[in-house]
Amino acid sequence: MTALAAIAPDESGHADDERGSRGALARRHAVHPPARWPSIWRWLAAARQNPLQLFPAQAYEALRVDHAVLGRKLVILSDPQAIHHVCGPASVNYRLSNLHLRMLGPALGTGLTVAEGRSWLLQRRLAARLMPRQVGEPRAQRIDARIDTMLTGWQSSAGPATRGSDVVMDDLVALSVDLIAQSVFDHDRPVADARVVDAIRRHRCLIDAPDLLDLAGACPALRSPRMRRAAAISHELDETIEAAIAEAGVPPALRRHGAAGASLSRDFVVSLITGFESVAGTCLWMMLVLADDPALQRRLRASLMAAPAGAAAGPGLLDACIDETLRLYPPLPLVFRSAARDDATPAGLIRKGSLVCMSPWLVHRHKALWHEPDRFDPARHQRGERLEAFLPFGVGARRCIGMHVGLLLVRAVMSRLLKGFEIGLPDGVMPIPRLGMSLRPASELRLRLSAL
Repeated sequence: MTALAAIAPDESGHADDERGSRGALARRHAVHPPARWPSIWRWLAAARQNPLQLFPAQAYEALRVDHAVLGRKLVILSDPQAIHHVCGPASVNYRLSNLHLRMLGPALGTGLTVAEGRSWLLQRRLAARLMPRQVGEPRAQRIDARIDTMLTGWQSSAGPATRGSDVVMDDLVALSVDLIAQSVFDHDRPVADARVVDAIRRHRCLIDAPDLLDLAGACPALRSPRMRRAAAISHELDETIEAAIAEAGVPPALRRHGAAGASLSRDFVVSLITGFESVAGTCLWMMLVLADDPALQRRLRASLMAAPAGAAAGPGLLDACIDETLRLYPPLPLVFRSAARDDATPAGLIRKGSLVCMSPWLVHRHKALWHEPDRFDPARHQRGERLEAFLPFGVGARRCIGMHVGLLLVRAVMSRLLKGFEIGLPDGVMPIPRLGMSLRPASELRLRLSAL
């Protein structure tokens, strides 16, 4: 029996009230896809404005949708078994798409996220050695101190402070870069100053505005003016990155591997640090969700306050809220692969040359996979609902290597934030997301932060 079906009406009508409240919250997270695919003339404009407009209602209802774009076959795959097949045992039949390489290559060069073959295998092994499952007490104290520095900047002696979501996101980006540097490379000092945050912002604006060559899947070697500008922006920070690497020293895991000189390169380090977007984005969306549901925010804060001093956050309501945020607002909303040969999947044959889209955004909101998919319901994760359809970090060999570090950092940030602040939405409007290389609000809004 579902949680909704278990609510029995009583004489007071409380069940109807709860149903109405749940329905209202679901509508606030709902998307309204177009009825049909955009015309070829509208495709580029929609992709640049918000790729959310590219996926019709059919993509949220069918587990496989085939379409043709610019003469190339597009397969939208939402069947969890087929996705695990493509990214797992059949991954040899697929390669990174040119769209993926064109969007990420200018900043990441030959780093882990864009590497393939032997280079990818070497970097993956090195990254696995670096990524901690947990952090020791000295490092945890430094992480907490860095979080507290950001939160102190949010306090206002004059009462509640209202900050734009873009400003909050910039603060979270800077915090996340520093926390990853501390967690992975044991780097003590802050890395992300205003110059770094500005470069990240300018670079994101470029890569989130694809051009015709990107959408046509042109070879990455054919570099457009947009790609050259994106590369120039990302390399503005090379001196800062090299200085941080030198200060942190060569981690023991890399020294033991015997390839430290070649492997602790700029591209490798940048690929690992780019996890800042997932950490910062998840924290921002969770702040927005909790601001939109004050009752849930109060309940979560009470559970954190009731935990014994020094106890680790989770598992429990905090973890369930993080997981549900990752479901409705996955940090990596779009994943593409190019079929290198014909492949028989559980969802049918995929022909060589097809562009395969396996979107966590679509899978997590799919009507055939989730009960009330647009409703924010942390309890679904405590029930173990649809585990095979929950893939915020990807699946298979290319599953996010920093997933455990990312979750650890989100827990640390949100736990300290909720203990110190009440979060509100002065405008009372839950933002529409914008799909891109990451997931951010489509427009700026205000957040009210009231120190407790």
